[in-house]
Amino acid sequence: MTEVASSVVHEVLGPRTQDVDQPIIDYIINVLADEDFDFGVDGDGVFDALGELLVDSGCVSDFSECRSVSCFLSIALSLFKFTFLLLD
Repeated sequence: MTEVASSVVHEVLGPRTQDVDQPIIDYIINVLADEDFDFGVDGDGVFDALGELLVDSGCVSDFSECRSVSCFLSIALSLFKFTFLLLD
């Protein structure tokens, strides 16, 4: 799941990941890759867990963008988990 989370994070955040310290990116990826992580409704879990970090580190420009990115990360990774469970 870490590889998938890494791919999704880099795809969603794009080139901004290059301007952020690697340990911060790794932390975001590891949180999202945790099998027990609750993405919440409309990415609320992502926003609550990572919102301030995403904004403060420069991954997103403001909390409005952070909400959108959180929702997209949630959808993308939840779909992967669901698909994986169906195929398992």
